[in-house]
Amino acid sequence: MTTVIAVCLLILAGYECEDQPAPTPAVAPAQGGLSEEGKAAVRQFWIHYRRATDLRIGGQTAQSLAEYERALEFDPDHEDALYYRGNVALERGQFEKAQQSWRHLLNVNPHSARAHGQLGALYASGLPGAPSISPQPKRRFCEHTH
Repeated sequence: MTTVIAVCLLILAGYECEDQPAPTPAVAPAQGGLSEEGKAAVRQFWIHYRRATDLRIGGQTAQSLAEYERALEFDPDHEDALYYRGNVALERGQFEKAQQSWRHLLNVNPHSARAHGQLGALYASGLPGAPSISPQPKRRFCEHTH
């Protein structure tokens, strides 16, 4: 029974993501490679991403969240940055930001097991203020399984 519930949560977490437009790359390669501006953007992304990771590992979640957001300004579809921004937001009790991060990750990669898993865990958490699964998708899912 627990396995069935977990599978349901994973499926429902990605339910609304199928009709989303395909993401566009933040730094499009120019003819023959990246422009100097593009290369600078890539370097800036990695500076902020590494700083965010170090801060997260060090337990400095507020600063880490800010650095992940700065990194995502340079590459808004980076899967790891979206995933960890969601995790840090969850840790800080910022449930909507966590949900938005993981849903964005699903728009980038609809098969991201970790995004599905985190959304399912968030929806099932029962934490005060955390989003939960609305009755409408649950009803639709149950209609298709009976």
